[in-house]
Amino acid sequence: MNGAPLPPDHGFPLRALVPGYVAARSVKWLRRVIVSEDESQSQWQQKDYKLFGPNQTHPDWTTAPAIQEMPITSAITAVKLGPWTTVPPMKAPGGRLLTPPPEARGREAAVTGYAYSGGGRRIVRVDVSLDNGRTWDQAKLLADTVKPGPDRASQDHGHKSWAWQ
Repeated sequence: MNGAPLPPDHGFPLRALVPGYVAARSVKWLRRVIVSEDESQSQWQQKDYKLFGPNQTHPDWTTAPAIQEMPITSAITAVKLGPWTTVPPMKAPGGRLLTPPPEARGREAAVTGYAYSGGGRRIVRVDVSLDNGRTWDQAKLLADTVKPGPDRASQDHGHKSWAWQ
């Protein structure tokens, strides 16, 4: 691990890593391996690794698929309206769409954020709408900002675009 022998706390003598999958799939300690076409009956697989939306009041745990890969995730981190007004990030209670304030309509807006996907795949595009989905603009993906080097080699992100504007 980082050039040193793998310690017991991190899975010595062997640790299985599954690139692109949630960390729960990279188990540290194994007693046995079971190959099966059926999902594990463990508590974690049946009740913990599943995701339901806030509007699902009676989720069906038995048929919901377990989370395997990290889902595509994105966020708007800043909105700048014109040269002088900055709107901080806002939450939409109950999932409703937020609309720009009346004084912002018809003006230019600069939007920045991030996006990442699971499975080690690149984000290939980000589309942004400022009018509740009536029109869309494709964001410009920004290049990785971390460069490999003698003191930063472990921080190289492998050219995965993650920031956009």
